[in-house]
Amino acid sequence: MALDSLGIAVIPPSIVTAESADGRLVDLDIFPKLPDLQFVADWLGTPDRRTLEEVVEIAFLAVEATVDRSDEPSGNDGRGINGRGINGPVHS
Repeated sequence: MALDSLGIAVIPPSIVTAESADGRLVDLDIFPKLPDLQFVADWLGTPDRRTLEEVVEIAFLAVEATVDRSDEPSGNDGRGINGRGINGPVHS
């Protein structure tokens, strides 16, 4: 679609070297500020619930490691209302 002038595309440079070399595709040097995303995790109170809670915690830690929170007011550690990175009550 990008080659047909129908929009932009995210393409690994290594697979469009010819198109970049002849000018049909160009790199855009932009860094837009995207809005924050909110994720929700929910699970049933089943025997394997603890495993799901751990998966949620691992996912949170992975995201938290990549988020720049330098523009947030001090005192907010970004870990959610219960300090575990889950915004809402933890179901026991």
